Amino acid sequence: MAGKQKYGRGISLGLLDIDNSTLIRELKSDPDTSIGDEIQRIILTKNETYALVACTEHTSSYTCFVVFKLDSIEDNQVLLTSGSMTNCTMILTRFDSNPNHTFSINDDQQILTILRTNQILIWKLNDGEILFNYDFHHLNYQSKIQTILNCQMMNNRLLILLEHGSIHIWDVTLIMDQFSLISTIVDPLVCVFLLKFLS
Repeated sequence: MAGKQKYGRGISLGLLDIDNSTLIRELKSDPDTSIGDEIQRIILTKNETYALVACTEHTSSYTCFVVFKLDSIEDNQVLLTSGSMTNCTMILTRFDSNPNHTFSINDDQQILTILRTNQILIWKLNDGEILFNYDFHHLNYQSKIQTILNCQMMNNRLLILLEHGSIHIWDVTLIMDQFSLISTIVDPLVCVFLLKFLS
């Protein structure tokens, strides 16, 4: 669970033991660094090494990510999660994106984010470096930037549903740091069904 710090502008991430409902550890970001107005989502990487807390601002469409590095330790035969490097956190560059449009894609701590400008970013979690930036608006209706209604990751497939009823399906296996477009579906009935299914 995550929440705003009582004193300061940072956030705290609480790590809980679900079996007995106790707080194992509290990790804190820098209290002097503003991270946004509202916490929207926590994303745990596939290998559970990092937790990203996505925060939004009331005055902009940007999402800021606060990244917490986690370590696993054995304690009485139970695997618990504990903070490392004295609660080391970092604030990454904000992205113009919906906080729900970011996904952990592999165990190498690579993250995929879809921007409101119809770009797909793949970036490194440990330092925020952008590895890949693909602008897909030329695939859209009349080659225009469209509002993203929904997007989902299912195994190695990324589905992006756009406002004019088209769906882009991508293979995200990241062979040689790239991914490929599988199909674009332009069928209003399929899009209406998918929007209801994914909502």
